[in-house]
Amino acid sequence: MPESPAPYLLKVWRNLVVVVMLLVGLLIAVSLLGWLSQGARSAVSMRWNRLVVRGLGVRLAVSGQTNLPDRPVLFVCNHISWLDIPVIASVRPMRFVSKDDVRDWPVMGWLAARVGTLFLNRSNGRAAHRMAATLGEVLRGGDRIVIFPEGTTTDGRNVLPFKPMLLQSVIDAGGCVVPLSLHYSDHTAAVTTATAFIGEMTFVDTLRNIVAVRGLTAEVCFHPPIDSVGMERNELAALSEAVVAQAVAARIAA
Repeated sequence: MPESPAPYLLKVWRNLVVVVMLLVGLLIAVSLLGWLSQGARSAVSMRWNRLVVRGLGVRLAVSGQTNLPDRPVLFVCNHISWLDIPVIASVRPMRFVSKDDVRDWPVMGWLAARVGTLFLNRSNGRAAHRMAATLGEVLRGGDRIVIFPEGTTTDGRNVLPFKPMLLQSVIDAGGCVVPLSLHYSDHTAAVTTATAFIGEMTFVDTLRNIVAVRGLTAEVCFHPPIDSVGMERNELAALSEAVVAQAVAARIAA
């Protein structure tokens, strides 16, 4: 837990905001999303996620090269928490690849499916091959996709090896990889682990920690694109991993 927690009434308010925004999200999903194109769904999702992030008391800080090339783009990012998705989705319209069991989460899983999340069974190698092919088609169709190639979450203080399989999608699409590095800090600007969603922690456990943080900031850094043309997926994974790992290490040491 953070050393300087938020006041009790503020924590109650933030929990209430989460409930209200989930209800709003359900209303939008039931009444509107079915009539919209995927691009419009992503745009609506971006605005809704931005409200969720603000309601949780999270300040968003975006840096780096945010102008993207006019070609297929696959974002790769380190993975800390379920909060990563609303944070990144607040920046620009994107689609996400998530582990398959998220689909079964009450409310959140259904909402994720409605906005175009792609679900992957990480324990099935053949499923990863099929997903890579699907992602290639989606990228060629113009959607931008975010993956978390570590395959699991950490507490944010290190980066695990990037699994290369899904990066085949951007090679097949002739696009580029844009590494993202994500950090969470508290009111002192020190990196905090309060957002971590690891081990046996539940969604509620992490939510309780998040609403208790004073001055929580989510820092999203866009790094320069890496052209996939002429690369193998293992090479592409290693290069993008090195960029993200270096950024995380530098932020921890700051």
